[in-house]
Amino acid sequence: MMKKLLYISILGLFLTGCGDGMPPSCDSKDTKKLLNQIMAKQGGGQLSFINISDQLTLNEDKEQKRYLCQANVSFGGNGAFPVKYSVFLDKKNKNQFFVQIVN
Repeated sequence: MMKKLLYISILGLFLTGCGDGMPPSCDSKDTKKLLNQIMAKQGGGQLSFINISDQLTLNEDKEQKRYLCQANVSFGGNGAFPVKYSVFLDKKNKNQFFVQIVN
C-alpha cells in the first residue's frame, strides 16, 4: 500500500509558477487536472469519464505550505464519493507542487 501511495505522489508532480509562496488552491485548474490524472492512473487507465466537483479547502497550513482538500469524484456518472487530498510544494523546487490522495 505504501508503494502505491508513493507512486501516486510521484505521479502528482506538476510544474507551475506559484507566486505567493503557496501551492495552487484546492479548486485551481492545475490541481483539478492533476487530481484527475491521479484518479485515472489509479483505475489502470480504464476510467473514461471522471467528474471532479465541489472542491473544498479543509485546512490551510501556511507554515508547511500545504492545503488539505476534499472533492466529490464520480466515474461515468455512477454516484459520487468524497476524496481527501493534499496539495503541497516541493521543498527543494518551489516551482513544483504535489497532489496526494490522503484517504
